[in-house]
Amino acid sequence: MRQAPPVGIVVSNAGAWRWIHIGLPALAAGVVAAWALGLLEADAAATFAASAAAALAVGLAASRGRPQPVELRWDGHAWLAAGEPVEVELMIDLGGWLLLRLGAAGRRRRWLAVPRREAGAAWHGLRAALYAPASAPKPHV
Repeated sequence: MRQAPPVGIVVSNAGAWRWIHIGLPALAAGVVAAWALGLLEADAAATFAASAAAALAVGLAASRGRPQPVELRWDGHAWLAAGEPVEVELMIDLGGWLLLRLGAAGRRRRWLAVPRREAGAAWHGLRAALYAPASAPKPHV
C-alpha cells in the first residue's frame, strides 16, 4: 500500500472554534451559578444577575490571549507541529471540518480544528495522511 505524500498546513484555531472555547466555559459557569442559587432558593432577579456575572467573568477570562497558529506537517513518516514530533489523532471528521488531537511526550494534549477552507489545496493530502496506516519500519535482510 502506498504511503500518503508529505503535506503541510497552518491551522489558526480561529473562527467558530475560538467562540466555542469562549462560549462553553461561560455557559457552564452561568448554569452552575444558577443551579447553586436555585438550591439556596434565591429570587429570580438575583439568580439571573449572578448567573450573568459568572458567565461574563469566565467568558472574559477565556477570551484573553490569542490562539497562536500551528504549522502541522506530515513528512511522509511522522507528524510535526511547530517543528516538534507529535502524535495526531483524528477525533471528528465532518467532511469539511476536522477535529484533531495532538500529543507529545511530556506535554499536555492540544486540540486543533481544521476547516476545509483553511487547509485549501492541502485538504486531500491531509485527509490521506490522517487515514493512511502508519508505515512500519522495513526489516533489514
